[in-house]
Amino acid sequence: MVNRLGSFQTIDGRLLGENAVQQVTEDDLEAFIKHLTTLGRASSTRNHYVQLIRAMSRWAVKKGFRQTPLVGDDSDVIRRRKEAQRHRRLDPGEEDRLLRAAERHLQALIVAALETCCREGELLTLQWGDVSLTRGEILVRAENTKDRENRIIPISDRLRKVLEMRRNSPAGVPFPASAYVFGDEIGRRVHKVRRAWQTAVLRAHRHRPVWIWKKKSGRTVRGSRG
Repeated sequence: MVNRLGSFQTIDGRLLGENAVQQVTEDDLEAFIKHLTTLGRASSTRNHYVQLIRAMSRWAVKKGFRQTPLVGDDSDVIRRRKEAQRHRRLDPGEEDRLLRAAERHLQALIVAALETCCREGELLTLQWGDVSLTRGEILVRAENTKDRENRIIPISDRLRKVLEMRRNSPAGVPFPASAYVFGDEIGRRVHKVRRAWQTAVLRAHRHRPVWIWKKKSGRTVRGSRG
């Protein structure tokens, strides 16, 4: 995002990143945000850049590089837009098909997501120190959430069964507080489940996924086709 911002060509023909911090104007940044709009970027993408610009503005003033912010609070352009609301709902029978098609780790994540409405990243960063089966609640820490606010979520009966099944290590002892609830078999963090999810979705809709190796940016990575 910083690279894209810095490579934007301003009205004087220079790249934005070539200017000293003191030379960057609000007009330059407003022109960049308008440029994103002309490119058809989603409101969520635009809002990420707005957040970045405001963070850079606070940093520049705090460090003494500028006396005034890069953008003013009265700018109609440098303002977060309301994102389109999502209304995705499971179709009848879709949950059962997904659970049947998923492996055990993904099954637990699917149940947890449905019972808590947490995002993938919030669940994958959840540690046992933030789970209290006694009080029946989960603490989702601010540093792992999109809105940067702590959330307390009650543990439903269905989720409790999943957590109790994952509570102990292969040696039969409870995981320490630092272990990840939806980590691997010894409590280490799992960073993403994208491939497992794609596989389950394809199988749930009666497709047979085939994973293939392909070249991407000089690296060999695994892709998919169904």
